[in-house]
Amino acid sequence: MTLTLSPHVQLDLPNKIMERVVARQFMDHADKNSLLPARQSAYRKFHLTELAILVVHNDIVCAMDQGQIVAVILLDLSSAFDTVDLPTVPLP
Repeated sequence: MTLTLSPHVQLDLPNKIMERVVARQFMDHADKNSLLPARQSAYRKFHLTELAILVVHNDIVCAMDQGQIVAVILLDLSSAFDTVDLPTVPLP
């Protein structure tokens, strides 16, 4: 028995195509009308993860140079929506 904790719905081909069309139209609209924050890198063309990391690093260094206290909290949510196979989970 496999318990799927993923919120993703299994869509058939026409629904997947429609989802991509709507997503592309929305992102084009959001970009043209400046609806997204300038520093948002996720799901945007020409916004690389490496550049986002450099921006955060630069902000930290600048704050430290000004004598400010810097605190960073990093969360790894990559496995939050993974699938759990119940037979392989050891029971207490």
